[in-house]
Amino acid sequence: MPSSDSPAKEPLKPNRPTRQRSRLRKLFLVLSSTFLGLTLAVFLAELGVRLFVQVTDVPYQFGDPLIGPRRLPSQTGINRMSKHSNARYRFNAQGWNHPRDYIIPKPKSTRRICLVGDSFVESLQVDVDKTMFCEAERLMSRPGAPVEWLAFGCSGFGTTQEHELIRHYVLDYRPDIVVLFFVQNDPWDSSPYLMPIEECVTTYRLDDMGDLELMPPTIYTPDPFRRASSHLALVRYLVLQRRLLERIAGVGPTAPAVQLREGALIQKGFREPSAEKMTLEERRTKTWELTEKTLAAMRDECKHRGAELMIVFRGNEPVIEAARTGKPANRPPKSEDPYCLGSRVQDMGPEWVEPIAARLGIPYLDMTAPLSEAVAKSGQSHVFPDDSHYNEMAHGVAARAMAEWIETHWKARSRQPG
Repeated sequence: MPSSDSPAKEPLKPNRPTRQRSRLRKLFLVLSSTFLGLTLAVFLAELGVRLFVQVTDVPYQFGDPLIGPRRLPSQTGINRMSKHSNARYRFNAQGWNHPRDYIIPKPKSTRRICLVGDSFVESLQVDVDKTMFCEAERLMSRPGAPVEWLAFGCSGFGTTQEHELIRHYVLDYRPDIVVLFFVQNDPWDSSPYLMPIEECVTTYRLDDMGDLELMPPTIYTPDPFRRASSHLALVRYLVLQRRLLERIAGVGPTAPAVQLREGALIQKGFREPSAEKMTLEERRTKTWELTEKTLAAMRDECKHRGAELMIVFRGNEPVIEAARTGKPANRPPKSEDPYCLGSRVQDMGPEWVEPIAARLGIPYLDMTAPLSEAVAKSGQSHVFPDDSHYNEMAHGVAARAMAEWIETHWKARSRQPG
């Protein structure tokens, strides 16, 4: 019998490898439970958004080697990027938002007008059959004398991309008239002197002789993760409609890069090396020189292929809205921004685009007057409350103004001798 003061035997302790396996097992269970819980939460949120929330569709892009990113052909959907927009779009077999597919042969006795521009021409904010080009086609067509309006618009396009678009695509359709829809952000979307232009975007620079020099694009490849995640309704709702990432990053609609450079990707450094050494005044001067050279090249290319170039300016938004509110528009003094590429960007039309058009002999129409008259009579805004694009009323007004302008131009030209 052992003595009472003999030491008690210590209980056996698990060895160290066993303890490590136990800890790893617990960690695995915790991580697995967390992952399954998050997966279930995302699944339920995705299901809830699909069932109870109106979510925007996404029109996808591809890399056009001649122009840069533009919309994939043959896709339809509903655009709900604005709280006040619920518009159907249809990108046809050629990749342009239009109710019809385009055919190159022009039907007999048909006049054809091609409207070229950025998101204002793409017109995702209104139903595709209520766009300015569809309405203008209905207004101008007569029995036995139809008029076709073909639209070539893509968000983010600027003047230099539109030049390439006209050269490589638009003129193949043998239009009688090419209407370039000029918007205030066009210089920013096309000039490598103002801010960085993505490598995947076609643009021009001015060479040492002051002539246009093509800067061809790299091939645009969609980001696989973004493309895959955009199929989730939860992502489309939070990122695109609610703009969650922009809010987290502190980027609002008043930020210059968002306001003026439509659809810009993040890129550091100017694509045009000489811009780094220029003053702001020199870069703005170069931008307007580039714009004028580009418009002259457009005019000549159209004339060479049997078409006529005409320019429509989007209009001065504050002045147009002032006609509705009765409050005078804020008009900074000319000395503050003589190039209309800063605080006076809204005055770009009459002070820069119209004089350039006059020097080049290009017919010009400013939408400020017809839209101002319309909003004064109706008391309605011409844009959405949370989006500066034309609403349905403005599309109708623009259609009537362009139809009357072009008809008048055709009549005047028919009276000219020869």
